Amino acid sequence: MIYKYQVEGLKVQTGDLICTVDGGSNNIKGQFWRPIGKLLPGDVDHVAIYVGPNGRCVEAGAKGMVVAFEINENSWNSERMTEQRGMLIDEIYGVAYPLEGKGLNEAQSTRIRENVAAYCLAQIGKPYNLNFLNSSTEDAFYVVGLPIRHISSRV
Repeated sequence: MIYKYQVEGLKVQTGDLICTVDGGSNNIKGQFWRPIGKLLPGDVDHVAIYVGPNGRCVEAGAKGMVVAFEINENSWNSERMTEQRGMLIDEIYGVAYPLEGKGLNEAQSTRIRENVAAYCLAQIGKPYNLNFLNSSTEDAFYVVGLPIRHISSRV
């Protein structure tokens, strides 16, 4: 099933990527993450994949493993989500729509979105991959490796 949701006014559906930047809080935890984000090239520091229902997402991140977490009340509030996600403090940057413009019909899009969500959910509990040079492993995942590799292999 394909779920739809809004976060900070941005529409997402199963398989879409929520992109964030590290930091964004005036407290010490938020200030800690800001310089870490500056070490990464580009504007986006972190990615979570929306799987649904409601605000359910999956990410590889600060807890040292792949986790599912819930965005409540359509609001990205990383401080409120720390129990679910770990100590990562970030702000929403935008949403990436990886299937947009691919010329897929609705049945193809639905099948890919459902498969990607099932794949990501099946990885919950696997460790974070600190070896960025080995991005093809399925034994551990880094931030964007979880959703991107599976989506791109299905299009």
